[in-house]
Amino acid sequence: NPTLTNVTFDANSSRSSGSGILNSYSNPRLTDVTFRNNSSGYHGGGINNIRSNPILTNVTFTGNTADYAGGGISNNSFSNPILTNVTFSNNVAVWGGGMYNFFSDPVLKNATLRGNTATYSGGIYNETSDPVVTNSILWGNTGGEIASINLSTPVVTYSIVQGGYAGTGNLNANPLLGALQNNGGLTQTMALLQGSPAIDAGNDTNCPSTDQRGVRRPQGRGCDI
Repeated sequence: NPTLTNVTFDANSSRSSGSGILNSYSNPRLTDVTFRNNSSGYHGGGINNIRSNPILTNVTFTGNTADYAGGGISNNSFSNPILTNVTFSNNVAVWGGGMYNFFSDPVLKNATLRGNTATYSGGIYNETSDPVVTNSILWGNTGGEIASINLSTPVVTYSIVQGGYAGTGNLNANPLLGALQNNGGLTQTMALLQGSPAIDAGNDTNCPSTDQRGVRRPQGRGCDI
């Protein structure tokens, strides 16, 4: 169960799964980590989890690809990672450009998934999985934002989902995100531009104390999505 802080995984490749990290029965902690331009021949261009429960904080997945599932991250066989302040941008797969879940129940808090691509759900693809998504943005992902099959029941609240999604506090409105770039902190982020409906619209009860840059929350009346 290693701890990794301020690390970049760049341009690695694997014929099988997890070209950045492969976790099998492992529970690492990752803080201020970037997965960039990694490619996998099967699952998890950035990370592939098998019966593993990593904790990811202030992490960015960008430009990763998987020939099968989970361009950014693939969670398989009872993997339940916790992702806080995490950005997925321009990741590619057939199933789940940003994230693929198979018999797994990840928790996402203040996550941003934008510009990811898949034949089946560029955002998150769920197969017999029940992810919990709060204070998050899924917008502009090619192939759809959230797709669920085989009795999957995601719980999505206080989030912006393009096309809308049932759940308390959810919005269907352009979040007005800036480009992925250095906005401060150790990982690249997409800033909320002036007038974004995500500002002050999150659930304060589940709001992390800082954002992905390490800036204190909230900055206004409430937590941002």
